[in-house]
Amino acid sequence: MELIHKNEKYFEKYQKSTLKDNDFVDLKLSLLLKKEEASKIVNRLEQDTKFLMSYSLTDYSLLLSIHAFTKEDYEKTKDNPRIFKSADGKYLYCFSIIDFLCVIILFKL
Repeated sequence: MELIHKNEKYFEKYQKSTLKDNDFVDLKLSLLLKKEEASKIVNRLEQDTKFLMSYSLTDYSLLLSIHAFTKEDYEKTKDNPRIFKSADGKYLYCFSIIDFLCVIILFKL
C-alpha cells in the first residue's frame, strides 16, 4: 500500500498510519484520479452530506482508505459507488462518511 504519489520518501514512514486532514495537507499528499472519477467522488459526497443535513446530523468525518490494487480486488468492488481506482491503476481508494450520529437540537431555555 502506498499513500504518497508525489512524495514517495514518506512511504516507509506512513504506509500503515492513520492520517488526519492536516497530515494530508502538511505532507503534501495527493490522490491520483481521473477528472471523471474525482467528479464522481465530489458528487457522491455532496449527496451524502445533503442527506445527513436533511436529518440535522452533524459532526461527520470522511474516511479514506487506500489499498494496493489487484485485478481480483477491483472485480469484487467495481460496482461499489464508494470505491475508485487510481489513475495509474495501482490503488483502490475507498471513501466513506463516518461518525455522523450527532443530532443538533435547538431549543429555548
